[in-house]
Amino acid sequence: MTFLSIVLVILGMTGAEKKWFTSGSCLSESSLKVRTPKMRIRIAEASLLSISILLGETEVPATRNVVGGFLIHCFSLIHNYSDILNPYYKYMITIFILSLVGAIIAAVIGTFWYSQMTPMGRLHMKVLGFDALSPEEQQKKIAEAKPKMPKIYSAQILLSFITAFAVVFMVQMSLQNGLSVGMALAFPIFNWFCFIVPTIGSSILWGNIDRSLAWKKFFSDILSILVTIICVSILAVIFA
Repeated sequence: MTFLSIVLVILGMTGAEKKWFTSGSCLSESSLKVRTPKMRIRIAEASLLSISILLGETEVPATRNVVGGFLIHCFSLIHNYSDILNPYYKYMITIFILSLVGAIIAAVIGTFWYSQMTPMGRLHMKVLGFDALSPEEQQKKIAEAKPKMPKIYSAQILLSFITAFAVVFMVQMSLQNGLSVGMALAFPIFNWFCFIVPTIGSSILWGNIDRSLAWKKFFSDILSILVTIICVSILAVIFA
């Protein structure tokens, strides 16, 4: 029905519509002959009023416009179910917003975790072979990587958003179904242990990584994701 309102607004603005509704709310051949700017404005106004009902506006001005009256009548029927629909929409919007915040949290944690100030960051540089380069070569590599960083960070934010969405959804659904906070927090951690840990372990096991650094790199990576999951889970619990 929202799609219908949008279509009617567009039709009202472009003048592609005809007088589709007549008194008695039935279509007739003769009713399809009228098309005026005034009619277009009325259809657009009626459509916007109809959308306002879906958005929860209960006070709608009375109108003698047949089209407006017809559309408002149809959308008022949907408004009767707003008590059922609105909580669902609010719930999904909350999950979406928390997922965005979770993606930002993941980016902050990852940036700090793998920075030069931390042992995990220095280990990461060793794995990449960055520490074996001279200062001039390091600066050259950094300069070459800078133009690519916006795309890399954007892709990482998207990946972090997917992870955060899964975590928030699991926690919120667990709490909605009456589980305890402890159980709600346990589900993401269980998924981390069953999926993330083996995946990272396999990539390191079969990757081209110095064997003396393999275990350190393994624990560094899985703990980084665990910290992120715990922080996002706590966020989801707070705003449940």
